Amino acid sequence: PCGLRVPGGGAAYVTDETPSAEGSYIARFYAYLNDAGAGQATIFEATDGTDPRIEVVYDGAAASGGDLILNVYDNGGAVPQPLSFTGIGTGWHSIELVWEAAASADIRFSVNGAADVSTTVDTSGTSIVDASLGNVDGGATGAMDFDDFDSRRISRPGRLEVGDANADDSVSAGDLGSLLGEINEVAFAPGQPDCTEDGSVNAGDLGCILGIINS
Repeated sequence: PCGLRVPGGGAAYVTDETPSAEGSYIARFYAYLNDAGAGQATIFEATDGTDPRIEVVYDGAAASGGDLILNVYDNGGAVPQPLSFTGIGTGWHSIELVWEAAASADIRFSVNGAADVSTTVDTSGTSIVDASLGNVDGGATGAMDFDDFDSRRISRPGRLEVGDANADDSVSAGDLGSLLGEINEVAFAPGQPDCTEDGSVNAGDLGCILGIINS
C-alpha cells in the first residue's frame, strides 16, 4: 500500500536498478498530477545506463487540459514521433508502456485503460538497465503522487480494477468493509479504495463501489 510523493521545484525521484540489460520492458504505474504545475515534466525515464531509452512526459500547460506523452529513442538516439494522450483531466491516471529492443520494435502506450497507441521504432542493440519515477528532470513546480509501480519482461499488468478495495479481483460487499477500514483509520485497504479516483478516500467512494455492485 505504499505510494510515492515527490515535491516540485527540483529533481526528486526514485530509481529502480533491478533491470539487467533487458531486451523487453513493460511498466505500469499510477500518477496524480493535479498539483504538478503548468509546465512540462518528465515523470518516468528508463535508460541503458547512460542515455534515455523511454520517457513519459506530463505537459500541464497543454491547452487540452493536460497531456501525457511517451517519447522513445531509436538506436541512434533520436526521438521518433511521440505517442500522446491529450486532455487527461484531473484525478489518478494509470500509465502503461510496452517496449522492446528490435529492428522494428512495436512500442505501445496506454493511459487509463484506453486502447493502445503505438509506433514502430528501430531499437535494435539497445537495452533497459534502470528506471526512474518522480520529478525526474525537475520540471514540475508542485507535488506529484505515484503508486502501484509494476515492471515486467513479458505479461502486461493492466489497470487495477476500480473499486476493488480488498484486492480480490472483484468488486463486492467485501470492498465496502476494506474501504470503511481505511476511512476510519483502522487499516489501509490493500487494493484500490479510491473508487472515484479523485485523490482521496472518503464517503464518495462508498457510493461509487455501491454503484458498481448494483450495476
